[in-house]
Amino acid sequence: MAKEFSEGFYKSFYEYVTKCLKMDYLTPGFKAEVPTDTLLTEYVAEIVQNAINNEIEKEEEKVVLELVSKEFPIRTLIGDGPDFKVGESNKSARVDYLLADWDKNTLYFVELKTAKESIGSKQLIRMIYSAYCSNEDIIQFYKDVKKNSGDSKPKYDAYEASRNTQFTKLKQMEKPSVECVYLTMGDLFSKRSNRSVKKRSIDKKIYFTIKVDKENNKILLTVEEGEIKRSVSVRIIDFLADLQHATNANEQGKADAKKDKAIESKPSWDDMKKFFETVKPIEEDESGGDDAGKH
Repeated sequence: MAKEFSEGFYKSFYEYVTKCLKMDYLTPGFKAEVPTDTLLTEYVAEIVQNAINNEIEKEEEKVVLELVSKEFPIRTLIGDGPDFKVGESNKSARVDYLLADWDKNTLYFVELKTAKESIGSKQLIRMIYSAYCSNEDIIQFYKDVKKNSGDSKPKYDAYEASRNTQFTKLKQMEKPSVECVYLTMGDLFSKRSNRSVKKRSIDKKIYFTIKVDKENNKILLTVEEGEIKRSVSVRIIDFLADLQHATNANEQGKADAKKDKAIESKPSWDDMKKFFETVKPIEEDESGGDDAGKH
């Protein structure tokens, strides 16, 4: 249902969101990726697609990407390293976005990174493990997580219904290949160039050596499993690279504070109540479910 906002709401709302985002980036302990993620969702497929296609000359090799899901479940890892263990079958971690190129039968795990502090080897390795090392069916794992999601199952059902076309295609894919991407807000790897980290492992059976290749905007991993040794890579896409924005949130915040006073205008609470009613989540089934394994 459309809401009637007062005159000037959209301008004041824009200024208000801008101010809040700036403050969020300066707030210790707050994950500014959360509001950024919300605003970025509708553009993720386009950003990744354009970045990949800029490096491809042959038209027939270019990718056509579509957003399938946010917060897509993958197998979790246990422990703080350097040796991790594979999590239980009813536990899952999440990748921020799942994209698909249907014609090429390829899925893309995409992680959004807005601060250096949020980059860690555990998340990287579990993404690589699910994409390249595990023989587990990624799509079947999603179905199992949903089946055992308990009270959250109505949300899975509603989200699938809202993206029915994409999930229908996803469930029809057979043994898709998987690519991994870090989508960054600024250059977050400047101090990690050409530096290998100590080996990490899973169950002391699969070993990973990680190195950042800044020149080619990739994270390079050597994966060793018994006598098998292979190289995989994670593409780094800085979606602010061409905008000449400051890449350090603290420095940007200080510069803004000196140049301008904080924006004082904000929408009226009556307008904000209407806004929240407009975006109010669907009601969950209060009866929930009796399946085991909540996430």
